[in-house]
Amino acid sequence: MRIKKINKKIFFDFIVVGTSPLAILQASYYVFRKKKILVIDKNNFIGGAWASIKIFGYTNVENAIHYFLPSNSALKFMRDFLHLK
Repeated sequence: MRIKKINKKIFFDFIVVGTSPLAILQASYYVFRKKKILVIDKNNFIGGAWASIKIFGYTNVENAIHYFLPSNSALKFMRDFLHLK
């Protein structure tokens, strides 16, 4: 729901901040329970930190950094190319 012009007060039972998979599941539960909800996110797409991104010429790359942590090659990539310690 996009609100372009507010002429009256709008009340919600719940406001969900962010659109991660868990936030979307929680919002779906509220809708199932017939609650009025508002979901807000800084992006214009859902997914939160799990949304796929385009990076280094590759598209649909998983954006969840926790996949990198156990991998020595991923840590080397972050040090050498992203200059992270």
